[in-house]
Amino acid sequence: MMENCRNLNQFIQQTRSTMTSVHSFECREQALQKVLVYNDRAEIKRLVKCDLKPGMNELQIKNLPDSYIHDSVRVTGHGDAIIHEVQAKHVPVTRAEKDSPRLAELRQLVKDKEREINELNAHKEILTKEKDGFDKILIQLGSGAVQPGQSSPFVLNNETFTGLSQFFTFYRNSQIQTKNAIRTDEETLEVKNDELNKLRNELFQIEHRGGHSLTLFVQLETQAGGAITMDLAYQVHNARWRPSYDIRVETGEKKRMTITYFGHVAQGTGEEWANVQMFLTTAQPCIGGDVPELGTLDVAIRPPTPPPCQPCPTQIQQYGYAAPMAYGAAPRALRKSMARGGGGAERQMMVAECAMDMDVAIATVQSNTTSTEFAIEKLANIPPDNSEHKVTIGAFEVEPHLIHECVPKKSTNVFFVATAVNQSELALLSGEASVFLDNAFVAKSNIKDISPGERFNVSLGVDPSIRISYKPAREYKEQKGVITKNSSNIHEQIVNVKNTRRDGILLTLKEHVPRSTDEKIKVTLLEPQAVVNASGEVSVSEMPVAQKEGAKISSANNLEWTVAMPAGNQKDLKIRWQVEFPKDDRIEYCEKF
Repeated sequence: MMENCRNLNQFIQQTRSTMTSVHSFECREQALQKVLVYNDRAEIKRLVKCDLKPGMNELQIKNLPDSYIHDSVRVTGHGDAIIHEVQAKHVPVTRAEKDSPRLAELRQLVKDKEREINELNAHKEILTKEKDGFDKILIQLGSGAVQPGQSSPFVLNNETFTGLSQFFTFYRNSQIQTKNAIRTDEETLEVKNDELNKLRNELFQIEHRGGHSLTLFVQLETQAGGAITMDLAYQVHNARWRPSYDIRVETGEKKRMTITYFGHVAQGTGEEWANVQMFLTTAQPCIGGDVPELGTLDVAIRPPTPPPCQPCPTQIQQYGYAAPMAYGAAPRALRKSMARGGGGAERQMMVAECAMDMDVAIATVQSNTTSTEFAIEKLANIPPDNSEHKVTIGAFEVEPHLIHECVPKKSTNVFFVATAVNQSELALLSGEASVFLDNAFVAKSNIKDISPGERFNVSLGVDPSIRISYKPAREYKEQKGVITKNSSNIHEQIVNVKNTRRDGILLTLKEHVPRSTDEKIKVTLLEPQAVVNASGEVSVSEMPVAQKEGAKISSANNLEWTVAMPAGNQKDLKIRWQVEFPKDDRIEYCEKF
């Protein structure tokens, strides 16, 4: 009975296998239609063509990349068939079945190189033995010439001298040739070993580890059979892109700023991206799609903290105990050093870039609900070597306004700044920019995210023709009031500005004015007279397109003072503000960003 059941099961399995037609494909051999690159992954789209037979068909797409992201596969088809099931699972395979063409080629190259090295080592070993054999003959000849206590069979005559001369000549020539041959083999071996190490490193970088292959099984059913096309899409790790910019500003009669937008693409997925349509997207799937949950904030009475142990006077004298100093109570010179941050500006490494005067291909821009896609104009070739390959997204021109700005409390350098509005349809992401002024490299800079229609600034480096001297600040203290006593601190800062240029400029100087966070503290700007910008954030249309003389308080409560500096002129700019607070209270200053 058991034997009959076993035979019946075998018959059913054989019947099922004959009813299902199996079609095998190599994933890397299917046509690459599109690559969509995110900042931390990529989506691969391939086209699979197959001739189905009537009934059930199973498509086996073998050797999906090891960087495949679980549950990211999507399959759609065109043709007379129904997709019943799509499943990806690991299948045991041999190394030869899993190796890509490049990997198989590297393995063969490593074997050939190892064979060459073994042959050179064998040749070197033979030469070494030949040299050692001649040395032994010479030693035996010398030891047998004279034997102590016996009559020597070695007779010194002309015939002996002639034979010795011929022998030593032969020995010398053969030894020179042998040692030269050994030295040549050693030099060749050094080169061959370097080549072998290079091949092994490349093999290690792209080698598929493990003895399993990720295979995609697609179950289809068709009545009449026939040709179908199937779109296969899946996501992979080890792929990324980042933006960079080439910003060129011309200050001639017609001022213009040219921004070239680049994308740096790198991938180590194990797949070759050859002659493929490349898309770069600003979407960030790594952030996640769920709204974060907010818990309940409870407030409770904190139990009283026990007072700290007070040291006795002897301990104070012995160990020099002192209470920690608050920032507001620190000496004025120390507070200035802390506010300035200490030290000068760091030196930046300058990287030469080639100027591009030729036309630049513009990527097609597609704006989605939450992201933007850039379709690269030229077909891309990105090998799986994890090195960055630059592709051009686009370029556009804007009309800049050139201004001078300085924050003397942080740095006495005066910066040349270009301000403009992004009038293109390209959304600029945060990235590194190489800035050129009149075809001369001036700085490496970083720009923030800039949407179309948004105003942005680009620093063009330091203008050494404008010199700033930041004088030591002066502070005056006094008391006011008859019934209610208040303390008043007056802060006075002198900034000396000298223009050594041949033309006049407008300079915007930015300086702190404290902002009160307590109703008992009153801050008054005494000099200069400034207009308060109470609107906070302003729109692009409200932002000034050029500098104008005058002072204002920005939305960050900082003084922005624009002054005219004629050529060869020098000015002392005085900034005074007053802080009033209750006499028995102490205040402290804290810079927040």
